[in-house]
Formats: sequence, C-alpha cells, structure tokens
Amino acid sequence: AEYPFNSMRPCNLAKDVTVNAYLGDPAFQWDGSNGDVMLEVPMCYTGRWFETDSNGVKWEYRAVSSAPIDHLHLDHAFTDGTNRKISEKIYIPIFNGSASSDELELESKANAFPVHNKTRDQFRQLAKKKGANWYLDDVWAMHLLDTFFIVMFAGTNAQSILGAGLTELPVSEADGKAMKERTGNYITVKKAYGDRFKPGMAIGIALNNPWGISLVIDRLVTKVQASVELPEATDVYFDGEQAVITTNHVLFACCQKTGSTIQMASPNGRASEDRLSAVRFLWIEDWYGNGWQFRDGDNIKNWQHYYCNTRAAYADKKHDQEYFKVGYEAAHTNGYVKEFGYDPEWPEIEICTDATYFPDYYTQAEGGEVVLSGGSVAHGTLAGPFFRYCSNGVGASDWLCLGRPQARK
Repeated sequence: AEYPFNSMRPCNLAKDVTVNAYLGDPAFQWDGSNGDVMLEVPMCYTGRWFETDSNGVKWEYRAVSSAPIDHLHLDHAFTDGTNRKISEKIYIPIFNGSASSDELELESKANAFPVHNKTRDQFRQLAKKKGANWYLDDVWAMHLLDTFFIVMFAGTNAQSILGAGLTELPVSEADGKAMKERTGNYITVKKAYGDRFKPGMAIGIALNNPWGISLVIDRLVTKVQASVELPEATDVYFDGEQAVITTNHVLFACCQKTGSTIQMASPNGRASEDRLSAVRFLWIEDWYGNGWQFRDGDNIKNWQHYYCNTRAAYADKKHDQEYFKVGYEAAHTNGYVKEFGYDPEWPEIEICTDATYFPDYYTQAEGGEVVLSGGSVAHGTLAGPFFRYCSNGVGASDWLCLGRPQARK
C-alpha cells in the first residue's frame, strides 16, 4: 500500500491523546479498556479538481499524496484555527460513540450500545468533556475518508464494493405491530416480519410506530420461534426486564452494538458473507448504515452551508466569525447525487448541487440546519458514505442519530 494508507493504524488512545497501544501490540484492546479505539491518520495532501476532455465531458479527479504536488494541498482535516495550526496526526473514531461508565463522555469501543436520542450539541458536549483535543466527528474527516475511498477503489458505489451494510434491518410500522397483548419478555408479530429477527440482534419496542415513545430499547433478541397461540405469527424473545405490551406497540431493529467487525482480517469489507452485515472501511465500522452520523463543523441556513475549520468554535446556529460561507448553494431537491459543488479555496468540501444519479442519496429542507451522513438500519440502497441528510433542525434527536468522538494532536 502507498502513503498514507500504509501508515494508518488502529490504536488505543488516552484522553491526553497519547497512544497506549497499536493494533498488533499485546496491550491493544478493542473494548476500550486501554483507551478509545481510534484510527491514527498521518498528515497528508489531497486534491480534487476538474478537467474537460476533447469530447466536452467534464471529469472529476481525486488524489492523495505525502507532498503538495500539482493540484494537491494540505487537507483541512489536518488544519485548525485561524492560524491554520497543523496536526501531524488526527484520530478518527472506529466505532459509533457509546457512553462511558458514568455516562458523561462519548467513547469509541467495541461491544457497546451506541448513544442515541441526543441532539448534535449534546453529542458535541459529550465529546468535548474528554479533553481539549477532543471534539465531535466532523465534516472534514467525512470528506477526507470520501477521498481516501475514491482513490483506493476508483469508484463511488461503496455498497457494491464493501457491502450493503446494516441498512435493511426490519423496521416497519405496519408489520411490526404486536398481535397480542401480554406482560413478558416476548412480542408476537407477523411471521414474515418476525422471522427476520435473529438472536443477538438489538431491538426496540415503541408506541404506535418505530419513532414513537420507546417501551424498550437496546435489548437483545434471545430466541425467535413460531407462535403456538396465533397462526402465521412469530414470537420474538428479548433480554432484560419484562414489558407490558399492547397491540399499539411496534417491534423494530434499533442501532446494533459495536464490535461486529473486529474478527475481520481485512481493514475493508463486511463482517460476514451476509450481504447485509456490518461494513468497515480502513477499520472504521459502520462507515455507513446502522445509524446516522452527526457531523460537526457545518451549519446550514436556507440551503447555504457555512463551514468552520476551528474545532473549539463549533456551535449550532452560527454563520459568522469562525464560520465561513461555502462558495455555492446546495441543491433544493431530494434525489441521488449527480454532482458535488466546488469551492477552489476549499476544494475538499462536497455539498450536493445537483441530485440525479450518484449511488447515494441527498435529502434537504428549507429549514435544515445540521448535516448527518451515512444512512441507518432501514435506508437500504439510499445509504452510503456520500448520503447526506440536511433536513433536520438543531433540535433533532432520535434513536437513529448517533455521534462519535474525534481527536487530534
């Protein structure tokens, strides 16, 4: 592998941004017991530019290098503050953020339920509590990984290259309705729907629809069997305390626990032969699928994006001072991305300006203020690393929306 890919390494990172161990060291732990599980990425230069061939076809080019050659510049994932302080290494979270033992900090570790039902600012505060060099996973890391992927695989259809990811799990208001009232540790639903649940899958039960008030959440399926009480029905058993289930309650697959990819030999691909298993890219689990990723450093106002390259200044509803106006406006219609805009001063910024036929989807609204990426357990072929959800206001929170802690030296 070429630089920087041959110099990226999973590591255990202490709160003071000291590396405690690298993957392969005896002390390395996936479970967070020796520090957050992060991908160490060395400083590199990226390029994104356009050329038109003799037939009038416009081509977009991407490149990564160890030096500022030709069209390449120091990627802004490695710069910070008005003086553009350079970080020689940044640390991108490998897992969806979960709660520390005291639930006051956001951690990247295996075998934990992701934190959810929080706004972007609440995720931001949980990440910042880890220390001065910690912040919420942001748009700069998002764009950097996009370029890495395009350069590595010479393509943009990640679902075809890596796998579908956790994007087609059972989430249905109509099919998930309980068919019988009971107090217990199992729920009876339609057979075809219930049979899609497997032992070990994380589930929730909510009132009226999967996005209603949760009766239970982050429970694990323990058994799935045919109902002996009702025809064409399946009983789905779950762990934890008993629940009082009515026929207004709905069963659904929620965001899955972290760590399903740690047995993989390759840093890229999917966790099993199952096309719908979790994916990883450069060891990063659920790069898309499972849950939406809140992205910091980008605020939207009437389709105009405002970016910030000063991590300490990240804040909601801010469009001045450290935040600058990107040199073009985002698309006003939903659809599969056709083209990302281009600002020559900040070439790595990719915001959808034309929605037609890119492999991943784009969603917008006039009142959209924040950016989420990737797609969730139920987004199917819409999901992917280039999927941008730009419809929510700053108060948005859901079990589908997750966040990760990022760090830099």
